[in-house]
Amino acid sequence: MLGDNIKHYRLLKNKGVNQLGKEIGSTGGYLSALENNKKKNPSKEMLDKISFALNITIEELLRGEDYCLGVDFKKMSSKEMLEYCSITIKSPESVELRNSINQQLLIYLRGLNELRKFKEDILNVVEG
Repeated sequence: MLGDNIKHYRLLKNKGVNQLGKEIGSTGGYLSALENNKKKNPSKEMLDKISFALNITIEELLRGEDYCLGVDFKKMSSKEMLEYCSITIKSPESVELRNSINQQLLIYLRGLNELRKFKEDILNVVEG
């Protein structure tokens, strides 16, 4: 949901709710209500401000971390993702896309590390 995506990207950018509120000309309370899905349907202008302050596209804001610049990474296999990245990275004018892909890959790798740690913790408890 939109609120979850706002919170995810805000935390990813290490911004507090009040800080982001000031950056978009609103309040932390309004953002908190959006993040908790108590307020719905923000204006296009507000979405523009939030996405600009978080340095992401509106599509990313609406769809979440698995979508960037028209590419839905959730629907791609690892092989497809690597092929896509290798083609895209060769294009000199695609700096923004390369940066976005790098960010997506870091999120993906962080998730893998968290799963590995979780698995180790479970095994330690079971074997413990």
